[in-house]
Amino acid sequence: MKKTIVFFLGILLVVGAAVLSNPQEETKKVDINVFEALELIEQYEESEIFILLDVRTPAEFKAGHLEGAIKLDFYDPEFREKLAELDRDFVYLVYCRSGNRSASALRIMEELGFNEAYNLLGGIIAWEAEGLEIVKPEESE
Repeated sequence: MKKTIVFFLGILLVVGAAVLSNPQEETKKVDINVFEALELIEQYEESEIFILLDVRTPAEFKAGHLEGAIKLDFYDPEFREKLAELDRDFVYLVYCRSGNRSASALRIMEELGFNEAYNLLGGIIAWEAEGLEIVKPEESE
């Protein structure tokens, strides 16, 4: 009986040590407001590991988007596969029109093992409501 208890305690120690030495990293996913997003953009202004990800439709993107954003349509049937092709070690600020699609995109990113991603609460609507600029196509003269 004592040998069995000692054996199980030994196994628990080994398993515990393995878990502590190699903890699973959780995705850092955070909802942030417009001003926190501005700070994040400034923080990574010169960084090549920062991606501003617009998950709206092509028509929405063409109507106006945040400067430097790349487009990845949430409604594209291959959205998950295309998202999976992105570097999981980069830092992402994800936005849509109001914050719903980007929140869903962050859940998918978490499932795929992305390390750090942020959701712009209120999306581009909140951005524009604060009087911040967006890139719009040139108007015809």
